[in-house]
Amino acid sequence: LYYEGRDWATYSARTTAEYLCVNNCGYTRVTDSDITTLRHRGRSDFLITYIFEGSSIFYLDGREQLVSQGQIAILKPQEPHYYISYAKDKPLSYWIHFTGTGVEKLLRSFGLWEQPVYNIGKHVEIENIIMQILWEIRLKKPEYERMCAGHLMQLLSFLSRSAQLFNTANNQNYKQLAPAIESMCNEYH
Repeated sequence: LYYEGRDWATYSARTTAEYLCVNNCGYTRVTDSDITTLRHRGRSDFLITYIFEGSSIFYLDGREQLVSQGQIAILKPQEPHYYISYAKDKPLSYWIHFTGTGVEKLLRSFGLWEQPVYNIGKHVEIENIIMQILWEIRLKKPEYERMCAGHLMQLLSFLSRSAQLFNTANNQNYKQLAPAIESMCNEYH
């Protein structure tokens, strides 16, 4: 299990008057023993968990829901958090806690507000963005909090795009064309 972030007690569940702010982020790989998270009152910030490998069980809207590879779960402030990751399923998840006055408006504009789980597919880009945020938090260079907010915007944009592509009729066409486009870009770049 890996956590990285600021002083846990000070920043973990803070709210802010800023438009968008990352509280903490990281990844969790479950291999030896099951992990259960239970927060009856939730938290004061938002949480997005991306299941990169395996699966976890979330209790959302009063029912049990399996969240599998290529899906995200979005938990809103003050919503109960109850999820279980079983070692037998070997889940690897990336997660980010964030807050700000603009979060609801952003999630609505990205089409990531109405339901708690979205299919987005498996993307190494999500791992890369989360790791960029982790490095910013770890190194704390000047303007790192703004850099984290910028990476979070990139992440939300990517999640929105991925969810739309996953759910459109054009998705099949995109999947067929993507390897050819990538090959041409690599060949002529």
